[in-house]
Amino acid sequence: MPSSKETEILIVEDDALVRYLLGTLVAQWRPGIVISHAASVAEARVVITERRPRVVLMDIGLPDGDGIALTREVCDAAPGTKVIMVTFHKGEQYEWMAREAGAFAYVCKEEVDSALRPQLERALGGSGKERVDEA
Repeated sequence: MPSSKETEILIVEDDALVRYLLGTLVAQWRPGIVISHAASVAEARVVITERRPRVVLMDIGLPDGDGIALTREVCDAAPGTKVIMVTFHKGEQYEWMAREAGAFAYVCKEEVDSALRPQLERALGGSGKERVDEA
């Protein structure tokens, strides 16, 4: 099992295709980074407890709970972990609830191609690879 320093990103998303696409994007932006996946709240809790990722990309709608409540748990249990909500849910009320729960950032899935990378780099503290003009 990798040490907590090796585990960087956890993608919590119930849709397998979206999980794959997010993982592919992150791997392109950060080659060599360790990416973990969870399709449910229960799976995410295990990964978060065992691996302590630096960043969690969190969906709101999960089959066994919701990402906002899980964000609150993550922020309480692992204050150093940054949660970026990545969701189809638009609207100020969702973003407000996510921020209240401790989310670091909020990105709508429709804007992932332009909005996620800068938020991810900010959450990771930058790396000199923050350019978003790459294809």
